[in-house]
This record gives sequence, structure tokens and C-alpha cells, in this order.
Amino acid sequence: MSELDRAAEKSARGSLYLFMGNFLSEIINAVGVVLVARLLTPEEYGVYNVAFVLPFLFVMFSTWGVGAALTRFLARYQEEGRWIKIRGMVTKGLAFNGGLAVLLTAIMYVSADFLAETILLRPGLGGLVRLTAGIVFLYSLFNTISAIYFGLERMDIIAALTVVASLIRSAMSPLLVSMGYGIPGALIGYMVGYGVALLIGLILLARVIGRVDLNADLSGEGSLRDMLRFGFPLFIGSFVMGLGLRYQGLLQVWFASDLAIGNLNIATKFKSLAGLFTVPIASSIYPAFSKFRFEDRREEMAKMFNSSVRYATMLVIPVTFLVMVVSEPAVVTLFGRDYAQAPFFLAIAVLEFLPVGLGSLSVLSFLNSQGDTGTTLRLNLVSVGIMATICTALTWQFGITGLLVGIVVSSILGNAYNLSVTLRKYELDFDRLHTLRVAAFSVLAAGLTYGVMEYVSLVNSLVHAFAASFIFLALSVILAPLTGAVTKPDIQTIRGIIQRGFRGYSLLAPFLDLEERIIQLFQRSTE
Repeated sequence: MSELDRAAEKSARGSLYLFMGNFLSEIINAVGVVLVARLLTPEEYGVYNVAFVLPFLFVMFSTWGVGAALTRFLARYQEEGRWIKIRGMVTKGLAFNGGLAVLLTAIMYVSADFLAETILLRPGLGGLVRLTAGIVFLYSLFNTISAIYFGLERMDIIAALTVVASLIRSAMSPLLVSMGYGIPGALIGYMVGYGVALLIGLILLARVIGRVDLNADLSGEGSLRDMLRFGFPLFIGSFVMGLGLRYQGLLQVWFASDLAIGNLNIATKFKSLAGLFTVPIASSIYPAFSKFRFEDRREEMAKMFNSSVRYATMLVIPVTFLVMVVSEPAVVTLFGRDYAQAPFFLAIAVLEFLPVGLGSLSVLSFLNSQGDTGTTLRLNLVSVGIMATICTALTWQFGITGLLVGIVVSSILGNAYNLSVTLRKYELDFDRLHTLRVAAFSVLAAGLTYGVMEYVSLVNSLVHAFAASFIFLALSVILAPLTGAVTKPDIQTIRGIIQRGFRGYSLLAPFLDLEERIIQLFQRSTE
């Protein structure tokens, strides 16, 4: 097995750890969200979500690209066995980001009333803005810790910390709301969850760096200056993209009611089901690409790029259409019928994941891993420009529905541009026909499932959701090989990765065996 094959396999195992951690975390979060949403009125829940706009706006200024630099350099140094460099970088990166987070937290706290009146257009929320200033510090350092563990490819630790944060947050927020603390109580519970997870992450990290001479030479590649030189263009690019996301939040505040915002955020919680697949894949691809230089491994890295797009598409696109199919019964089951707009919002919002088939999870990770930050910045500027233009026009006219349609359209256009630029510059390629095959069987399975469920009368929404999911998955198992979206080599690759990296392989083996039999039957029938 080549070094790149081992890196790809390790990346896949890391994705699996992150998926399991995120899956557990989302289940736990869902319980907490349901409880908080039911304890608060829809209007109060809308205000609760508005309270997060400013802290996450400040978080965008909190790393200056040092987190991305840590992941890249740590991944490469670990491959080379340069542990003194690794431990020195960790200390300096944490100190820099920690100091910056303290400064930003203080600025937000002092200017809370001004920000509530001028940015949120809600003068009465000054107290909540002061309270949420703590999110800036906690979230910034948690992101830095995560970047370090990503670089060290310790996705198991990241998964564990994510679950811990969710457990505490989902327990404390509803508890404090039920005790009469209302929206502030829910926000405090959110912060305590991240605070405890951050403390555990720092303690685990201290066991590694505490036994090393931190006065070792760090003047070469990997010094703080070098991290900033590499990371600052990425910070500008990430800032531009983050500004686009915050702008979407401001569009909600300016052109939508608190009731509509509350419904949108319920839909967003369900949209994260598809994110259970996208986040682990994107997070694992970046350190895997970062280990190697493209000019030294052109052919192998081109193959690695193509594979990353292929398998991400196979996972994410079907899940996208599954979420659309179960949008209404799922929302009704967990939140009742008070959030009447949420299912419709969800069905549109989840389409934002379609550009995965255009390499949306691979392109920027590949560019950043090779230090091509100038191209990344240019692509981000173009994408945000497209989004701001389309979303502003549509939100102004059609409210939340217009915003969601604008996000989907601009995402498809922006990612298509990103892919075309990257393919031309690095002479890469990917299997376009495969993306179409996956989209074809997913649309067909979703359409058939929706048609069947229209003729089935199920009073219980939970039973309806499970029945629709079962039908969709059963159809996908049959249609995927029939359309050529899943091949025998794909099954063998997946089997090899899971068999070596996942103790629950015996639970998944029967499904892989079934898929292989279907492929064999189809091949015989066409001979």
C-alpha cells in the first residue's frame, strides 16, 4: 500500500470517527433543541437564535488563519516525525489565538448596547449581547483545539469533545429555561457545554506538550510568523465567506419576522443531518492532502482528488433527497405543528448540499493544502459576490423563501466556478458521469418514495418518517448499482476501509454483501 493510499484510508477512518461523534452529538442536540423550543414560545425561540448573530460575527476575526496553518503544518510534520516542531507550534498557536479571543470578547462586551441597536435593530437585546460575548472566547479556543487535533489526525478526540459539549448543553439549557431563566438560561447552558469540552481538550493536550522543551528552535517553517504568512490569506478568504454567512443572518433580521426566523432555525437543525456527512469528509480531506506536495505526486494526488469527490457524492447526495422526503413528518414529530413553515423551508434549504457533486468538499481543501491561498481568496470573493447579489434581491422580495432559493442557486454557481478554475489550473479531472448517476438514482428513489407515501394513510408522523426512510433506502440499494452509481470496486474499497478501521464492521457487512449480489445479478442480466 502506497503512502497516499494509507493517507486516504486514514482519512476515511477519521471521517468515520467524526461521523459517529457528530451523529451522537446531533441526536443529543436534537433533544435539547426540542426541549428548549417547546419551553420557549416561537417568538422567544426566534430571539434566542438572533442572539447568536453577533458572537459568531466576532468569531470570524478570532484566528487570522492560524488554525488552518496549524492543521496543515502539524499534518505534514507528523508525517515527517518532527515532534519538537509540532509541540512548539501548538503552544504558540494557542497563545496567539487565546489572546486575540480575549480582546474580541472584551470589545463585544463593552459595545453591546451599541451593537444591539445598530446591527440587530433590537435595542432591548443589549443584555443578551453582553451575555453572549463569552461565546466568542469559548468558541474561538474550541476551534483552535479542534484544528490542532485535526492536524494530528486525532478525530477520535474531536468526536468525544463534541459529544461532551452536546451532552452538557442539551441538559443545562432546558433545565435553566424550566427554572425560569428563559432565553438567558438557554444561552448560559450553551456556553457551559463548550467551556467544559474546551477544558477537557486542553488537559489532554497538556499531556502531550508538557513534556517537551519549548525553547527548541522554531525559527524555520512553522514559526508563528510562518503560520501567519500562510494563514492570513486563508483568514481573509474565510472571513469573506463567514461575512457572507453573517450577512444571511442580517437579511433575516432585516426582512423577516421573528416567527419566520424561528421556523427557519428549526429547518436548519434538520439540515444538519446532511452535515453529519459533509463535515467529517471535509475535515479529514484537508490534513490528508496537506501531507503531500502536488508537484511531487501529481498522478497519485489527482487520483486522490477524484476519489474524494466520488465517495462524498455517493454519501451526501442521497442523504440530501432523503431529508427532503421526510421533512414534514420529521418536523411534526419533534416540534409539533406550531412551526408550520419549517418543513417547506427544510425541503429548499437542504438542496444547498447538491454542489458536493461538484467537488465542494474537495476543491478548497486541496488548494489550501498546497498553499495556493491566493486562488482560494479569489474564489471566495466570487462566491460571496454571487451570493450577496442573488440573496439580497430574492430576500427583499420573498422573505425567507427567497433567501433559501438564493443560497441554493448561488452555491451551485459558485462551486461550479471553483471546480472549473481548479481543474484547469492543476490539470485535474473528476467523473462527471458518476455525479449524474448518483443524482439520477437519488431523484428517482425520492420521487417513488413520495408517490408511495401519498397513497399510504399513516396518522402517526413518526411512523410516516420511518416508513418513508425505509422505502427510500431500499430503493436506493437497488437503484444505485442499476444506474452504475455504485460499482463492485466501490464496495470493495468501502469494505476494506471499514473492516480495518471500524469495530462495527459485522453490522454493515450484510448490507455490503447484498449490494454486491445486486451488482452481480445486474451484470449477468446484461451479458
